[in-house]
Amino acid sequence: MTSCGEIDMVQDMDRLAALNRLGLLDTPTEAAFDRLTRLAARILKTPGAVIALVDSERQFFKSAFGIPEPWATTRQMPLSYSFSQYVVNSGKPFIIRDTRNEALLLTNLAISELNVIAYAGIPLVTSDGHVLGAFCVIDFVPRNWTLDEIEILKDLAAAVITEIELRAKLLENQRILKAMNRSEDALVFQQEFLTTVLDTLLEGVMVCDARGSLTFFNRTAAIFHGLPEATSTPEEWALQRNLYLPDGQTLLHDEYPLNRAFQGEFLNQVEMVVAPEAGPGRTVLVNGKPIIDDWGNKRGAVITLHDITDRKKAENERESLISQLQAALGRTEALYQSARSLNAIENLADLLQTVVDNTGAALAANQMTLVIMDCASKQIEYVVIRGPDSQHMLATTLAELNAGLTGWVLRTLQPAISPGGVPDPRESPAIQQQRRGAACGAVMVTPLIYRGTVLGTMTAARTLTEPDFSLEDLELMGAITNQAAIAIANATLFQEVQLLAMTDGLTKLYNRRGFFEVGQHAVERAQRQIGSLVAMMFDVDHFKVINDTYGHAIGDQVLVQLAECCQYQLRKMDVLGRYGGEEFAILISDTDFQLALKVAERLRACVEATPIQTQAGSISITISIGVASWGNDLTDLAGLLARADDALYQAKAAGRNCIRLAESTAATVPGESSRFLP
Repeated sequence: MTSCGEIDMVQDMDRLAALNRLGLLDTPTEAAFDRLTRLAARILKTPGAVIALVDSERQFFKSAFGIPEPWATTRQMPLSYSFSQYVVNSGKPFIIRDTRNEALLLTNLAISELNVIAYAGIPLVTSDGHVLGAFCVIDFVPRNWTLDEIEILKDLAAAVITEIELRAKLLENQRILKAMNRSEDALVFQQEFLTTVLDTLLEGVMVCDARGSLTFFNRTAAIFHGLPEATSTPEEWALQRNLYLPDGQTLLHDEYPLNRAFQGEFLNQVEMVVAPEAGPGRTVLVNGKPIIDDWGNKRGAVITLHDITDRKKAENERESLISQLQAALGRTEALYQSARSLNAIENLADLLQTVVDNTGAALAANQMTLVIMDCASKQIEYVVIRGPDSQHMLATTLAELNAGLTGWVLRTLQPAISPGGVPDPRESPAIQQQRRGAACGAVMVTPLIYRGTVLGTMTAARTLTEPDFSLEDLELMGAITNQAAIAIANATLFQEVQLLAMTDGLTKLYNRRGFFEVGQHAVERAQRQIGSLVAMMFDVDHFKVINDTYGHAIGDQVLVQLAECCQYQLRKMDVLGRYGGEEFAILISDTDFQLALKVAERLRACVEATPIQTQAGSISITISIGVASWGNDLTDLAGLLARADDALYQAKAAGRNCIRLAESTAATVPGESSRFLP
């Protein structure tokens, strides 16, 4: 598996330990990972995609799409079938056009038994540098993998690692929270233990005699109160320090703990604050009781003072820490849930609304705005809003956006946070006035950037009565926008791929596949008798002569300008497509048949009267058109186009540059079959 002198990273103990710590091996399939393998296979058009975790003796499939049995059920393979082991060893992408030509893979059983010919694998590398396995796609025929395909695969592999590490972080935070809860239980026990000890172990001790005169205080009590070492009466003692209740209320003479104990009161854990004129203030717990001899005579009183200042501080700090940890856990959970929901959505509009809703909920924002724009054309493409009265705060034009905090973010490509109730110099006076008028409080704006391209911005806002955003809020929003930028780019790419699959590369019309997909809607309407449907097939007369005379490049120019000419003559709702070669197809819905024939004649006449301007000069062309209308005897679009195609051949046979109706259509329109011969 490795050559002499190389380190076998598959068997590396640190790597295997890191893999086992994640707890992913031998776990059930999960939708979050399955969506990524399906997405990889769909975008890259491969029969199989796998998230492979490489153990010491096998590779385990956390997710597998398109893998044959029995491996699809067992979800694991020996390393003798593994290509992903080479990704682990190298820590780099492993891209193979034809596995049969690679000496390293000659004995790999995946070639002979599974017919894996092409392979592309990207390492799954954790943030601490351990290669867990590979995100890979396979093909059963040789394949030249493009740079764009490799970049897409890298982005999907990064999404897998994000999913894995977010889960690990969530589990770690939960473990820390449990540890804190155990610490809390231990603290309660310690408090009970200290309470028991204080019954016998005096810390600050003060004693008065039978007359109420202070007769003893130890060093700790003296430090607490700033008392002189000479014995003094309670009246003198009261003048030498300040003692308060926890709420800051000053005690009267009779309310002092020693006086209360002297009067016969038993004090049990009474919290007070000692604040002498010289020295730091302390929070103490006071215990006290009167001193009674065996004959029932009062001999004085004693109180003990237990300093709980540090404990109170620790409790406050602990409460603050727990609050921060819970907030961090909430942010991590929000980020995790956002990543999961974004990976599950392919429709761009739904994805944008989900980003806005999830972020608004995570930040407790009163209003959220997501703006997607094309910075090159300076056009706003999408504005997605969440929250009440959003129109009072949202700018809907690029000029208004540029005048506000969003404009500053777009210019600097830095996130921005603006507190409520304070004019922000980064905003124009008009925007500042708009914020005041709408009672808009704190605002945050973060840019959406993907591979150096600005996709837009996201804005969160609160009312003036709500607290300002924190830097942690800005960090969370930035993390979500980073996820969102990747998801938006992937969704946009998915839509572009779908559009490319339906578009003819030369004429930019629908190709045959796209024509059938769009045309199916018109057929379904016709089947339900909602509207009429007419199909036309036409091609360029003697097009082969043009190619033979001028060359195919000039022929392509003719087809492009012909497509533009036809588009100009048709409605936006009409469906125009390149059916193949120089042959085109048209579907006209909800139009009277006689009017459709006039459209066909207008097309024919326009093409005849309009010479095509090419690099080889002006070329005059004509077209022949076959027309057929939907009938109840038809079942699908292919049948309708076949009739129009038959009529096209009739037009060719009739001398070209003319229109012919399909026999079934001509039978319902007497006299029309020859009328359109010029």
